[in-house]
Amino acid sequence: MNRFIVLDDPKVKSLIQSKEKLATEVINIGKEIEKLEEKRNKLVLKIERYNGKADPLLKKYLKEDELGEFEKHQRVYLEGDELRLEIIDELEEYKVYIKQAKEEAKKNKDGDKQPTKD
Repeated sequence: MNRFIVLDDPKVKSLIQSKEKLATEVINIGKEIEKLEEKRNKLVLKIERYNGKADPLLKKYLKEDELGEFEKHQRVYLEGDELRLEIIDELEEYKVYIKQAKEEAKKNKDGDKQPTKD
């Protein structure tokens, strides 16, 4: 059997009460996160079902022979009332990525240079 000592320290009591209140809040937030994750997962499944229904209908617009060598279908979306099928050129996308990586590397290299003493 455990034993305990009753303390009479209002400052420590206040700190412990505040800590316990925060701990309860953390637990409640965790429960909210779980509920939101469940809701998100259900919505994702619905989206996947819509994609499953739309994909066969879109096949007639996605003929491989009409796409360039490095082009591919990116997404279908609404722009106002207009239904758009976005096609991207993967080669051009990669070129942009490489340029950005080079610029970032140059920035990092230039940032590492120390001023020279004359």
